[in-house]
Amino acid sequence: MGIGDDCERQIQVIFRVYDDCGNFQQRQQIFTIIENTPPDLSACTVPLDGTVECTGDAGNEQAAINWDMANITYLYGRASDNCTNITVTSDYDFANYI
Repeated sequence: MGIGDDCERQIQVIFRVYDDCGNFQQRQQIFTIIENTPPDLSACTVPLDGTVECTGDAGNEQAAINWDMANITYLYGRASDNCTNITVTSDYDFANYI
């Protein structure tokens, strides 16, 4: 889920105070619920690094793609958030050597 309504919600309430004669004063108040706690990755205990034997660019790239997808799947299955759904992204690029 992307950033949206689940990240901040507001409730507007009008309070009225009456006297015995029916006169009243009112105040409008807003109660805000915000979600700014990052997702919890504490259940992600398996190292996510990977190593494969060099088999040529095509095989290596496919191995890297499989590794990337496996990590995304793993994180989806283990990460959690207390108020909203999570989204897992990757900036995977086979040419991004370090």
